[in-house]
Amino acid sequence: MVPVFSFMLGCGSDTTTTSTSSTGSSGAGSVSHSIPNDAHFETSPDTFNLDGTITNSQANISVYIADRFGNGNVLTGTKVTFYAESGATESSTATADAKGTATVIFRTQVPGPKSVAISSVANLFNGWRSQNLTEAQIMAALQTDYAGVDTAYHPRNGWGSVLVTVKGEEGFTDTNGSGGYDAGESFTDTIAEPFTDYNDNGQWDTGEYFVDLNANGTWDGAKNGIWDASTVLSREIKLIMSGTPQNILFNRTAPYTDAAFTVSAGNPKKLKVLVADANFNPLLPGTTVVVSATAGVLSDLAINTSRGTSSATGTTKTYTFPKDYLTGPVEIEFSISSGGTLGNGTVTVTVTHKTVTYSKQLTYTVS
Repeated sequence: MVPVFSFMLGCGSDTTTTSTSSTGSSGAGSVSHSIPNDAHFETSPDTFNLDGTITNSQANISVYIADRFGNGNVLTGTKVTFYAESGATESSTATADAKGTATVIFRTQVPGPKSVAISSVANLFNGWRSQNLTEAQIMAALQTDYAGVDTAYHPRNGWGSVLVTVKGEEGFTDTNGSGGYDAGESFTDTIAEPFTDYNDNGQWDTGEYFVDLNANGTWDGAKNGIWDASTVLSREIKLIMSGTPQNILFNRTAPYTDAAFTVSAGNPKKLKVLVADANFNPLLPGTTVVVSATAGVLSDLAINTSRGTSSATGTTKTYTFPKDYLTGPVEIEFSISSGGTLGNGTVTVTVTHKTVTYSKQLTYTVS
């Protein structure tokens, strides 16, 4: 349920008091612990891509918590807190229900996502073009392959964070099966004050919001190297606030082309088109991309992501953007070969975003 972009942060103290209870009847026992455990803390928005062109585009953010034994039902009434970098949550807190689930509505509104520098941090776009590229590397590749790419616009300028916190204990591996943490067992050491990582570099920087637990006005959240039984755990969710399809670009690097071309028997032409908003982010869920050709044979439609849906009808190929988190710009590859209608033709990429259509064309000749 948790996508690539759900980062684990937390805070800790040196308190190590615990309270574990065991109840049972007729020889059948149940074990529970009355606070959330970091290893059993998960967040899941029902969409990762919201309409950044309007106010009040919404996502339901669900939070799932459980104790060290995986029991969610013992955490009824636990308070979960939310901090939005951009947009807003309709409540600053939500209370866990009888299943250990709490939900809040996030909505788009001012302020929008922050403008940030292009990142050279790895793992933010894991899998784009089947590689682990940084944002800087992706933008360099786009500048090479597509005309008119301006790196003043880049994906993270359209991202916003929601920081989710809950009081609990650090996760640990119960090697000896005692039901509690014992000295020498491995654990997840967490930072002392959760923060919103605006620039995605994995560390707190001046100007980034943080939970000032000791109220001293300074972020002092280094890991303490001690298993903490009483702490504040957190997750940071990255949401895309996407715009209209400002980028419909044909790849210009061989074997592709962004200019008029000729197709003959035994010599098909490969084409690749990038479809994205102004910041090269994926478009709103439900947005469709239709590729059509008036001459030759259109085939071999391939998308650089396994997410979303695609279909083919005759000489038309369609891709639909999903609610899932997509790591990097969407590229659609296809080919036109000789056959069918000969002569002059036009390949058209039509994007329907909400009720508005946008298109880009190339002309060619089939012999």
